[in-house]
Amino acid sequence: MAQAKRLDFCDMWHLLETYRYEQLTEDITNEVLIGLFWEESTFENIREQDPNGNNAVGFGQLNTREMWRLIPSLKGQGICDPVSGELVTRNEHVANVMLADNSDCVWYTTQIMVEFGNRRGKVLSGWANGAASIVAKWEACEKKLNIEDPYSDDWVKEPRYGHVIPRRAIVAEALNLARPGASQNVVGCVPEW
Repeated sequence: MAQAKRLDFCDMWHLLETYRYEQLTEDITNEVLIGLFWEESTFENIREQDPNGNNAVGFGQLNTREMWRLIPSLKGQGICDPVSGELVTRNEHVANVMLADNSDCVWYTTQIMVEFGNRRGKVLSGWANGAASIVAKWEACEKKLNIEDPYSDDWVKEPRYGHVIPRRAIVAEALNLARPGASQNVVGCVPEW
């Protein structure tokens, strides 16, 4: 499998706009998912090996022990593990499917949120293992990215995909609220004005 590459904000936003599971409740906003994905993986579709066996994968660092929820859907679609070539029947197969393709990672991460109950409070609290301080970081990022005035000068059109998003300084500040370290490499795709 190819080495994971950190996505920039524009790529991550485009994946959420394009591959978000359509049944996911609208109150789990793309803005809060940006905070979650930045805090969990800094926009890298990676596998985390925990010495205690709590392995996680993807942008949202989904615990592999929870992936059984996706097996019936994947198996019913005839999806095969890209590593073994076998029909998806195990958690590890689901992890490999997610790690192999960024769009699948977003799709299945947001699909499992529906499987977790599809209610904002329940999903976010569960994802953070009940740590309200972590959820607060995601929500602070969300709040910063939400610009209520549709005519505000803080909106810019990014050239790669054509999405209208907050300007660079706002994106950098929002990401840093979720997790410090938003460098120019991550936000440089976003126009400042």
